Amino acid sequence: MATRWRHRPGLWVTALVLCGCVALHFPPITYLVVGRPKTPMNVADAEHLIGQVASLGETWEDVQARLAGRDITPEHRPGRPLCDILLRDEWDAEGADGEWMDGQGDQTVADLAGLDPQEVHSIIRLWYYDANRSIVSNTEVMAYLFFDAESRLLGRWVDEHHIGL
Repeated sequence: MATRWRHRPGLWVTALVLCGCVALHFPPITYLVVGRPKTPMNVADAEHLIGQVASLGETWEDVQARLAGRDITPEHRPGRPLCDILLRDEWDAEGADGEWMDGQGDQTVADLAGLDPQEVHSIIRLWYYDANRSIVSNTEVMAYLFFDAESRLLGRWVDEHHIGL
């Protein structure tokens, strides 16, 4: 039996590659190779988080205060998600011509959340820019909180993007 394996080096190579691929599928082993994510998050946890800090109809100030209580603020700090404040009036004043909010294809994130983009006047965007890593890609998670002209929460939406191969 040992002589059969010794004479087939291709089997050893195949077995090692297969074991390596299986091992790299498990996050602790993958993180040894590519490093740990800086802002770990997944869609389910992001939806849970924004469900805890923001209920429909709440004011902008209340939501921002709850986010700040979880150490999520517009000031960028390593290991924390980026928290962007997007205001329609500021973008329109700069000539953005309505292209002030993110989108995918021909839809805005408000469209994807089932909202009328014309009703949205401000957005709090939480960007977990390094949510997960693998050998072939990185994942980022984006959570959006949409507010109307009276600064009341209209809706929320979470999405993830895989960047890489």
